[in-house]
Amino acid sequence: MRREEPMTASVEASPPKKRFKGLQGLRFLAAVSVVAHHSMFYAHERLDDGFPVWGIGAVELFFAISGFVAVVSARSVRARSDGWKYYVVRRGIRILPVYWMATTVKLLTLVAVPAAVLHAELNWGNVGLSYLLLPSENVDGTVAPLLGVAWTLLYEAFFTIVFMLALLIRVNPFWFTGIVLSLFALGSLLRPDDHGPFAVYFDPILLYFVVGMVIGAFSKSRKVLHLLLGLAAVIGLHIITDLPGGINGLQLVRIVVIAGLLIGVMFAEPWLDKHAPNALVHLGNASYSLYLIHPLVSPIVPEVLDVLGLELPILSTVLSVVGALAAALLLFRFVEQPVTTFLQRKLRYGTIPRETRSVTASPSADHPVSVAP
Repeated sequence: MRREEPMTASVEASPPKKRFKGLQGLRFLAAVSVVAHHSMFYAHERLDDGFPVWGIGAVELFFAISGFVAVVSARSVRARSDGWKYYVVRRGIRILPVYWMATTVKLLTLVAVPAAVLHAELNWGNVGLSYLLLPSENVDGTVAPLLGVAWTLLYEAFFTIVFMLALLIRVNPFWFTGIVLSLFALGSLLRPDDHGPFAVYFDPILLYFVVGMVIGAFSKSRKVLHLLLGLAAVIGLHIITDLPGGINGLQLVRIVVIAGLLIGVMFAEPWLDKHAPNALVHLGNASYSLYLIHPLVSPIVPEVLDVLGLELPILSTVLSVVGALAAALLLFRFVEQPVTTFLQRKLRYGTIPRETRSVTASPSADHPVSVAP
């Protein structure tokens, strides 16, 4: 029987908290919206360049969820003597194995059938940095890993490192992480247009993690004034970063909508816990697999339709989404879930404090689309 950390015992004795079915539903909704957007793009690019491509700010919702979960689970993690290690190892276990698998499939496809891969070329420097989740430029001049959709993981990894540092030096992770991310967001004002790959972290998009953190703190304190001040600070920072090019009203609306969604599911959780189907949790669990695998599966549909001479972009979009979802459920069931469970047990990081068990029990609960201790 595995010996637990001495400080964990008192945490395990705490009463269980909510299961956050609403949060899982938001993860799935965000992932599906990304898949739908990309499926439309694949149909537009391969079948009909007049076909419209619709999209929403789902990626920002992923970041907000990550910030929310990190703050909600922070108290239990800080109670451990090895809290920083516990946090970063579990995050690594959740994010890296499936990401590495998907990247390897993309690499093998690029080597074997290069014509089948658009917006990528065999650049071993980019490949190496991609596996390490470090920024580099792709063939289009965009800062992104070999698996293009994983550009979000660059920010997730950055958030993880900053939050881990707060746990390591034993300072309040909410204030430390919030201040660091805000300063990096403000750094976008000084970033030149021809900046190098590592300057990608100076981006206002980091403020969406702070949005989630503010709401996560509110879920514990229920102090409305603190919530309003926190969200006002984020909006103010975003306005400041927008000043050189003019205020982006759409971004401000996106912040308000994402904050509203998180607050809404937080208050609706008692009802959702009783009435929402358990399938919603399973779909939310598989959202990380869906996010990573869809760029490898969805483009196949328009390619096949093109060979068959069927220029039907709507059908292509629907089949691409359905195919990606089926592949993701299989990947989660037979790869992500067993691999994650095995590594957690092997590395002795499989025991989850009861306070956060409902939020982090699934392999993809920390994602991205992701991704808490």
